[in-house]
Amino acid sequence: MSVSFRQKRINELCSKVVATNDPAEFADAVFELRAALRAQLTFLKALVYDAKQTIAQLPPPPFSERRNMERRKMERRLLRPKAAGNSRA
Repeated sequence: MSVSFRQKRINELCSKVVATNDPAEFADAVFELRAALRAQLTFLKALVYDAKQTIAQLPPPPFSERRNMERRKMERRLLRPKAAGNSRA
């Protein structure tokens, strides 16, 4: 998966914040970084909302679908076909 332009910009701004020694430049970079992070967060929230809408529109599972149930030991014995020569009589 490729890195989006927003992620590239955030990476650049993080590097700039770490590397700078000038307080004014640091403040400007942090301001830009916060704005970029907020934009990325807004984008991701919209992405999640769209995914939820898509999932909500999927058809429901069939009503007659078999339930997955763990059978008790005795029921498993009764359902198992008897093999020839393995009787305990």
